[in-house]
Order: sequence, then C-alpha cells, then structure tokens
Amino acid sequence: MTRHYFLLIFLIFVFSLASFSASATTAAFERWTFDNTQLSKSEDMGLLGWNYSIEYETLPLYTGLGIYSAVTGDRGGFFVGGFEFGLRLPVYQKLLFDAGYYAGGGGGGAAPQGGGLMLRPHLSLLYTVHTGQHIGLGYSQVSFPNGDIYSGQLSFQYEHDFNLWIKPGWFFTQKSFVLPSDSSNRFADRQFGVHYTHYLLPPLHQGRSGKILSRMDVVGVRARTRFNSSAWWFEFDTGGAFAGGVDGYAQVLAGLSRRFNLSQSAGLHIGLMPGASGGGDVDTGGGALYRAFAGLDIPLWFNTSLLLDAGYIQALDGEFNAWMLNSGLVLNYSAYSSSSTGVRNFSKAYWQEISLRAGVQRYVLKGDLGRKSTRYTDIPVDLVTLKLEYQINPHVFLTGQALGAYDGGAGGYAVGFLGGGLWTPGLGRANLRAGTEVTAGAAGGGGLDVGGGILFQAMLNFAADITQSTGLYISAGRVVAPEGGMNSPVLEAGLQFRLGVPRALASE
Repeated sequence: MTRHYFLLIFLIFVFSLASFSASATTAAFERWTFDNTQLSKSEDMGLLGWNYSIEYETLPLYTGLGIYSAVTGDRGGFFVGGFEFGLRLPVYQKLLFDAGYYAGGGGGGAAPQGGGLMLRPHLSLLYTVHTGQHIGLGYSQVSFPNGDIYSGQLSFQYEHDFNLWIKPGWFFTQKSFVLPSDSSNRFADRQFGVHYTHYLLPPLHQGRSGKILSRMDVVGVRARTRFNSSAWWFEFDTGGAFAGGVDGYAQVLAGLSRRFNLSQSAGLHIGLMPGASGGGDVDTGGGALYRAFAGLDIPLWFNTSLLLDAGYIQALDGEFNAWMLNSGLVLNYSAYSSSSTGVRNFSKAYWQEISLRAGVQRYVLKGDLGRKSTRYTDIPVDLVTLKLEYQINPHVFLTGQALGAYDGGAGGYAVGFLGGGLWTPGLGRANLRAGTEVTAGAAGGGGLDVGGGILFQAMLNFAADITQSTGLYISAGRVVAPEGGMNSPVLEAGLQFRLGVPRALASE
C-alpha cells in the first residue's frame, strides 16, 4: 500500500512538470526549512530541508525537487530525496501563504524509517523582508508510512526568489542567438566535475559500532559558482563512500571560498563548507559537520581544470574527524545567473541541451541475493530516481544520477551514479527512441550487500516523445556490486523533460 502513496504523488509531479511551459525567464525559488522531528518521547532529530521549485506562469502553483538531512540529534547520515508540488500566493501586503506536499525515499542513521518512504505536507505563512526574500513559520508533518516515524512540528522557513532562464526542447540547429540587453551581463563563471577524497583517519579511530576504521575514500561531484566579478566562490560538494568498509556513508556540503591569483589562469583557493553527513558506521552524531580546506586550481585543456585540496573535516557532536586530500577534474564554463550583474559581458549565447529524467526503479531481488540478512526473502526494492543528462550532441550524453529506496525494507539505501550513454534518432510519428547507458558509482545502507560501496549499472532505454520537450521512458538492465552480493535485474519507468539552458558565447 505504501508504494501507492508514492506513485500517486510521483504521477502528480511528472504530469505537472510535463504541462509546465517555460518562456525566456521563469519564476523559481529556493526554500530552506528546519523541522525538529520527534522519533520517540525521548529522541528528537533536526531535519534541514532544501527545495528547488519552479512556478507556473498563470497559476500560483509550483513543482520541484527537495532533499532533507539530519543535522541535530544522533542520526547522522539520514538523507531523503524526492518531489514536491504546492501552492504559493500573496494574501495581504507582504504576507504569502505556502502549502505543499513532499514525497521522497531515503533514511539512514539507523532511524526507524522502514522501507524509506517519507511524506511531508506543510502549511506556512511567509513575510517578505526584502524583495525576493521571505521568512516564515508553519506547521509540517513528517511521516514514514512503512516505518515508525510520525511527527508534527513547527517548521522554520526561508525562501529566495529568482529567475530561471530555460527553454523547452532541444535546439542543436540553432548555433547562437543575441541576448536581450538586460541579460547580456548576467553570466557567471562556473565549474562542475567529479572529485575523489581520501580521509586520513586518526589512529584507532572508532565507528559507531566500536569497530576500528582504518580507511575511508569518497567519490562524488563538485560545483562552484563565482559571485559577480569578485574573488569569492560558492562551493557545493556531495559524495558517497566507495572504499574502506564504510558503505552507506554520504555527505552534502556547501559554503564559500576565496581565490587568490597565482598567475593569469592558476589560483589558490581557501574555504569553509558546513554540511551534513553520516552513515556507514561513521560517527557524525546528529550529522552536522564542517570542512576547512585550501588548494590549487590548475588549468588543463579543453576548458578543464584540476582542483587539488587539503583540509580538515570534523563533526560538531560526533567522534568523526580527519585530515583529507581531495582531487577533482572540473569543466569551466559561463552560465546565466539570476544576479543583476555577472562576471562577463557577452552579447551572444547558445542553448546547451540537457534533460531531466525522474522515475521509479525496482531491483528484482531473488531469494536473499543482494541482502545482508534473510528477513526480506524475494521482496523487491523500489527506489526513486533522478537523472540529469548533459547532451554532447543529439545522441551522446553524460549523466549524473541519484537514487533512494522508498519501499522493500531497504530504507536508508542510497546511490550516486556517474556515466554516459547514447540515444538513437527519433523514429516514426510517435518519435520513438532507443538507447543505452552505463554508469558507476557509490552506494550503501538499507541492509543491501554492496560490499565496499562500488556499484555498476547498465541499462537499455526506450522513450516515446509526448511533446517537443517531454516524453515517457522505460528501462531494463542490471546492477552489480563487484565486492558484494548485489547482482540484480533492474526495471525503471518515468518522465524525460528536455530543455535548453543558455551558455555564453564570446562576443565577436
């Protein structure tokens, strides 16, 4: 029955996204929330939430994506990702009313989340403190219908409005276009790529279980955005363990860094990133931690750079602390910024084609294969999946993917994938397409046997376009953990949303 809750909310999300029609600029907002959820009469868990939503042009409705993570209590490593839809409208002068419903999959931190399905309806009243800046107070309910969490509480809320410049569909034949005069200077320097982090744990460092942890390696993605023309950058980092026997460990951090030029192109950066992490027997207490770092930004070729960092990470109320070495390969580009001023002044741009695939996936587990226990024999695992694809050309793409379990007794299981794939040209009036993708990543949690956390997945994809920008897809494939017992057929279905985002083209 619990999967029906999720599928209903997921269908509302995908069909509302499919009916979304974007113009040159579209209203959007970020929301930050804090819920002090009650797990039992004697235990609380502070949930920090972040939502990214787009608004309709003619209706006061929105739809978006969100992630929630534990930052206080004793459940570090608790993460949930999913979908939300809602209503936001002005009620009186500077007051806004906000009502929404969220559904996602995840868990962790040994919390009683059952299969991992999380539902969170909320009602809030917001006050506009500045143009596009709102603070508010509301009531939210956090529940896990197939677990033992049900909590109603006050919710503290902050929202930031901005404009998102996107265009439905793909435009490979349109090489460039002239920017509107009010947008030609709104392009910010950005970097996006992959990273590998090795943590140098203290001698005899113990995990939550008392086991000595001797090694801990993390892989993930890193994104950086420059603030206007200053030396300050916004940093975002997420990753999961893939070596060291701490499968299930995950981290999400965000903060600031300052760059000091060493030459015309190379630089030194120093920064601080707070965030949330835990799982995999790593003792991060309630989940909140910080990382201080310094490193080099070294240009390579084809608009890429090598990032080399060294630093220190420490949980605020857990035992986890370590020195760290980080290396990453990032792509340098300029993208449209919602800020009134950017770092470059371009007169032309081009549409970079990307796609968003939101779906549900199933591991067709047989017997106890893929489990660490015999409790859930022959029970499949259902996951929510979000895939972002960067089109190199109409047929070749790179992809980053995030998945979390919501049913099947695997609450707390999460996966992060990176890889690539192919699409064939559209065939027939229905514009049917076939394709394939191969990905690798880190996974853990939920009692699934993924060994050290390394996971590989290969899929065959079939899609039917509904409109120029939306289509339905189904997939089938296999997921394998080379160091564990996971080796399962995979089925998936969902919606693909194709769009273009502006990238800067140097003035001629």
